[in-house]
Amino acid sequence: MISMIVAADENNAIGFENKLLCRLKDDMNHFVSTTKNKPVIMGYKTFESLGCKPLKNRFNIVLTRAPMAMTIVHAELLNKDDNIIFESFDYVQFMIEQSPDTEFVVIGGQQIYELFLPITSRIYLTHIRHTFVNADSYFPLINE
Repeated sequence: MISMIVAADENNAIGFENKLLCRLKDDMNHFVSTTKNKPVIMGYKTFESLGCKPLKNRFNIVLTRAPMAMTIVHAELLNKDDNIIFESFDYVQFMIEQSPDTEFVVIGGQQIYELFLPITSRIYLTHIRHTFVNADSYFPLINE
């Protein structure tokens, strides 16, 4: 199963210059408790925003358009302890199909949300009651 977790403002804005729009303590605690001990899926820019370090107590899957280049650049991070994979969407989809009882949680950014939204079963959405005018990334609109 695929889930998404995101905090978005009133215009679905989620970030600016590869950073969160704000840090809300309760939302951060919710993020940790929701994703702990689960595989998380993120794009390379999101991985960079984490300081190129995997999230602890999670199996980290990082998607990039240039897996070989990223593998060379971050070869020191690619070991069994870090649980990081730079792979294609098709590979991740195959992993998910092979683990039907596992909840995979997409954590961003915009392009990764757009890619996984059609096959997502659940969205953990925090509504931020504010509008950030400088936002440059957005959560995709959901057709209800």
